[in-house]
Amino acid sequence: AYVSEDLLPRRFCDYFVFMGTDEEVIFSALENEGDQGVFGMTFTPNVLDRWPKEDHGDAPFNSAVTLFSLPEGTRLLEEAPPPSFFPFVMTGAEGVRVYGFSLTFYEPISDNLRNAIQRATLSRLTAEKRASSSSSSSSSSRLHDQEHVSLSPPALPSKPAHSMKSPSSLASPGEEATSTATAKSSPLLPPKVPPPPPLPKSLRSNTIYATRAICLLSHWPYFNVMREYLTELYRMSLSIMPLPVERFLGNLLFEV
Repeated sequence: AYVSEDLLPRRFCDYFVFMGTDEEVIFSALENEGDQGVFGMTFTPNVLDRWPKEDHGDAPFNSAVTLFSLPEGTRLLEEAPPPSFFPFVMTGAEGVRVYGFSLTFYEPISDNLRNAIQRATLSRLTAEKRASSSSSSSSSSRLHDQEHVSLSPPALPSKPAHSMKSPSSLASPGEEATSTATAKSSPLLPPKVPPPPPLPKSLRSNTIYATRAICLLSHWPYFNVMREYLTELYRMSLSIMPLPVERFLGNLLFEV
């Protein structure tokens, strides 16, 4: 259904939303990590902060924004890809469209969480190495037993009382002694053990990155303006901001 622009809020933007996964959730996941550790996990995003804190009477906040902004969830990465921007549209029950403009990026996690992940990763790799060594030792022992049995000389058939040997089959006593000594001195070669895998970068790097997203919600489809604003706000966040972020968002989020 068409909604007249006269009925829409006169604000340029309704909400600014900061999304990701709370680090307490990742701490809990360390206890149940799989074979790939936390780097193979996908976490459910949630709203970490928002402005304004209270809903507008004419535009209630829609918590489904996390599913639109981060549809694939959040992850931990050892290298941070460049930021990416994309818009989306949420339609309410009355047919009112709310436009979302999301900028996804990756920021370093806290030192406490990084240290916990590195300890858990090292512990998991140590356990896997011990299990692999135990399996290799058991396989080597079985192989040794099999080869030892196979080296036992087979029973020779009884020779007839009168047998003839061809001249080419006759060997001198010296040749027989050399052949016997060579057979006895052949050592059993141990199975080749593969070299240990290289340590993951998470154990060699001081930085681990987590998915984050900042999003603007508006009733107005100003895609280029919103993209430029979010990009500039992200660039400013990489340095020391001279003013609180609320000062930069005030003109967007409130009627002026």
